[in-house]
Amino acid sequence: MNRTLKKLRKRYRSILQQNPVMIQPVTSGNSSDPWRCELCGSRHVYYRAWVDGNTEQVCSIDDDRDDLWCDGCEDHTYQIRESELMKETINPWWDNETSVEDREKMIGLVQKDFDPQEDYRAFREACDRWWNTKTNEEKIEVWRLATRSES
Repeated sequence: MNRTLKKLRKRYRSILQQNPVMIQPVTSGNSSDPWRCELCGSRHVYYRAWVDGNTEQVCSIDDDRDDLWCDGCEDHTYQIRESELMKETINPWWDNETSVEDREKMIGLVQKDFDPQEDYRAFREACDRWWNTKTNEEKIEVWRLATRSES
């Protein structure tokens, strides 16, 4: 019996290595902290798993970067939680890497229309109010569009 089982495992493992199955993580589409591509912010990310051919039950998941895929980038990329992407990439980009010109284009306000006496504090506050009304999804889209146009 053990010998037969080992032969079957070996046979199916070699078949799956030749024809890997790409599946999405088995989580609710309404996850409060979904997986995202760290490069483009897409939620269309996949990882490879071993799936039982008879029961379609996920047996194990490969923990290898070469087995992570992003449809947005059409490449192998890392996946991180949305909360990490916001904390480590998106919010620091907004706070430190956007110029006055960038913000004017995104928001439609012009800094020179604000009082220069206070170093344009009202302009910065208006920009931050605009940013803070956005959902994470909207912030990621703004970041993606702004940073992709730089490339």
